[in-house]
Amino acid sequence: MLGIEKPYFETTSSENAVSYNGHYYKRGDRFGEGEAKGQEVRLLQTGRDFYFVNQPVANPDGERKFENGQLTISRGGAVETYPAAKLSASELYSFYKLEIPGILKLVGLYCIFLVISIFTEFGKTYWLQSSANKVIQKLRTDIYAHMQRLPVYFFDTLPAGKVVSRITNDTEAVKDLFVAVLSNFSSGIIYITGVYIALFLLDVRLGLICLFVVPLLIVWIVLYRKFATIRRSSFSTRPRPTSIPRRRA
Repeated sequence: MLGIEKPYFETTSSENAVSYNGHYYKRGDRFGEGEAKGQEVRLLQTGRDFYFVNQPVANPDGERKFENGQLTISRGGAVETYPAAKLSASELYSFYKLEIPGILKLVGLYCIFLVISIFTEFGKTYWLQSSANKVIQKLRTDIYAHMQRLPVYFFDTLPAGKVVSRITNDTEAVKDLFVAVLSNFSSGIIYITGVYIALFLLDVRLGLICLFVVPLLIVWIVLYRKFATIRRSSFSTRPRPTSIPRRRA
């Protein structure tokens, strides 16, 4: 989309080139090895309009303004002025027309990967749900079998329904571990790995700078585990209130 502002060069070949005012112009990255390049030109946008500059532009970054056939670029305290001509809609489309196949290719690839992600997301959800349900089924079956072997006095100190409530609620937490925690943990590792690969491909220094997040995460996980262990042990060591045995008839 922004490739139209890259340098263009005049050429004698019409292949991958744009015809403008009786001349052919081709973007610099589309020239073959050893292919002759003519005069450099630029297409720069100001507001909603594009302008044709028939000469090289040293640095197009800055505040742009077009007035009386002159394109002014202000950058800091420096001001550069270039003669420019406004492009009509048809002329602008002729330059953009070569970009359309690449855009359509990217859109097609995006749609393909989107369909793949839909199927993989469905497979992940189905696999995790089915696995969690099988684990919960086996866990509850074992617990209920164990309850049948408990002595009768074990149930004297418990209110009615508390045992069943513990079994259903606690095992449901194990199901959440499979469906939510395990899913987020695995997808998070994949995302972080992909992001760091992209960072190192773009700029090695940027990737090295962003690596400082990993030690912070490791330190945070270690401190959280220690804090959670201390809190859990402190709760487990508190004396429990003695229960009053029920009267038997």
